[in-house]
Amino acid sequence: MDITEFYQLKKKLDEEYLNCLECGDPNWPGLVLDYKNNQGERRHFRVINITSSPYNGCFEADCFSDYQFDRFEAYAGYPDEDMAITSHRTFRIANIISAKIG
Repeated sequence: MDITEFYQLKKKLDEEYLNCLECGDPNWPGLVLDYKNNQGERRHFRVINITSSPYNGCFEADCFSDYQFDRFEAYAGYPDEDMAITSHRTFRIANIISAKIG
């Protein structure tokens, strides 16, 4: 994904977030990323609270890891949102394979 596409998607996300606040909807949107890290590993993340980064071509965000969620779901035998894994990470925009609001 190039940086222009990312910032257009981020602008749309911000608009949807404001709409949720105005409507009182607690289900705030995030960006769902298909991401390939520098080691070539492909992961899926749902990121929220996107902020700028001191690193050029990057952004920082809190993220929910589908990979970890699926792992815990398999271990427990049922899905439970309370077991979600979140972390704060720095993402390189050029490493995003695809992204959508979700």
